[in-house]
Amino acid sequence: MRFVVVASRFRLSYPDKTIEDLRDRYYSIVRKLTELAASSPDELADHPLFVYPYNKGTARETLGHLVAELPDMCVRVCVCVCVCVCAIDHEVARKIQAEKLYRRTREEVLEEESLVAEYRRIETEQRKHQHERKRVLRLTEALSDRSPVC
Repeated sequence: MRFVVVASRFRLSYPDKTIEDLRDRYYSIVRKLTELAASSPDELADHPLFVYPYNKGTARETLGHLVAELPDMCVRVCVCVCVCVCAIDHEVARKIQAEKLYRRTREEVLEEESLVAEYRRIETEQRKHQHERKRVLRLTEALSDRSPVC
């Protein structure tokens, strides 16, 4: 679904609704309709909306201490119908990070690229030194095995 387009249409009637609010509402309604249409909780266990929910939380995170006391079957059912409130916060934080990356200056991008190149160079040198150390260790062990013990 194209939530950007939906949000642009909603801005006229509901200016305070964000894309995240609309997405969260949509998935919560679809999840509830799917839950009501299902004949058993086992049917929901394999449904993509419940296996890979938009809301990344699990019943253990959301219901906390209550779920710890439940048997596994109940936990599976709780995971299927659980909706975590943190999804909107996660989306907002993700968008803020994406915006920060997009707003970087050319100098910042070049500096990051040079730091990555330097990191890769250092990593390559470490691997070379580690390989050299192993080679020297093997040589010294081979020499110590051949020499007579006093």
